[in-house]
Amino acid sequence: ITNNKLKMASTNEASSSTTWQESITELQSLLDASLEDNHDANFQLSSLCSTILSSSSSGPPESVLTAVRTIYLRVLLNLGEYSKVVEFGNKSDTTTTNNNNTPEVAYALYRLRKYDACRKFIMSSTATATNPTNEEGNDDCSNSNNTTKRVLMHIHAQTLYRLGETNEADELYSKILSSSNNSVKEGGDGTTIDADEREDTLSNALANRIANYTPGSMLQEDGTSMVSWLEEDESVRQLIESYSERGGGDGSVAEGEDEGEMLQNYDLAYNLATYMLVSSEARSQSQVVQAKRLLEQAEKSALTILESSSPEEKEDGDTDPVAVDNDDHEDEEKQLLAEREAGPIRANLALANILLGGEDNEMDALRTYLTLLTKTAKTGT
Repeated sequence: ITNNKLKMASTNEASSSTTWQESITELQSLLDASLEDNHDANFQLSSLCSTILSSSSSGPPESVLTAVRTIYLRVLLNLGEYSKVVEFGNKSDTTTTNNNNTPEVAYALYRLRKYDACRKFIMSSTATATNPTNEEGNDDCSNSNNTTKRVLMHIHAQTLYRLGETNEADELYSKILSSSNNSVKEGGDGTTIDADEREDTLSNALANRIANYTPGSMLQEDGTSMVSWLEEDESVRQLIESYSERGGGDGSVAEGEDEGEMLQNYDLAYNLATYMLVSSEARSQSQVVQAKRLLEQAEKSALTILESSSPEEKEDGDTDPVAVDNDDHEDEEKQLLAEREAGPIRANLALANILLGGEDNEMDALRTYLTLLTKTAKTGT
């Protein structure tokens, strides 16, 4: 819930307690700050919310309490207090929890790896969902419930993936993306997913497909390859087409040839390329080349994005030896993280080279595997 909604709830209804009003004021000031990585601010927020929620009967009105409950649970999620979220959900009124805080409780169960409990909780909450239209007949409540439903679908799909029920997860991912497409065609309802969420959904859907892929399952009786709904998605098609075969048939980039733009979502490119490789028996060599090019760009993007996030160097003449040591350590950590991210990408690049064949490709693959094994032996990761 947003800070604005909290302000509206606290001003639209009269109160009889100065204590909770003061806590609300402090709560609002903390919400203006960035809380994702601020442990102290999150801890303060959790304490304030706890104080407000434990107020006597003369405390805040229900509209304020509803807002505070949501803030409290999301702060607990930021703090990694997943068990507390589940405990709070169990103690709260069942109707209130199901209507307002189902996503928070479901996500906490997922992070606790209680996948079966998470699935049952989501299915039960969805089955008992009330009419999304508010008393005035406005669409605000409907839009809010549509967003909540989509969030639950994401958590449900990931839960099914963890449980190995990948066919069901695939259906859910398809529904999430198709409902978004329909929303756009119909003019939208205020809950259309943005580009980042769409790419993350596609990336997760591809990972789910990879986990359950059976060799030969994409080949039809006549020997031709079937096209899945994922490959018909416009974003996926554009990504594949942007790395159509150029240069040599072995996937090499010709001298002076454009290597492509940096990928902000290299996970999507990595998962798409991996899916193309594991299903290579149903694909042409040119598609394997496309997969290799995607992986090369994913590796480049991963290294560039992660390494460029290093702290800025201090100006000359303003150098603290201790700070320099700390910066060096942070740079080393960033480099290690970048290398860990690039490792699986390089392993699949080696696979692409093996599938493409040829002495040079096979030697490149062998060198890559030996390098990865040597690094793993040294770092233990």
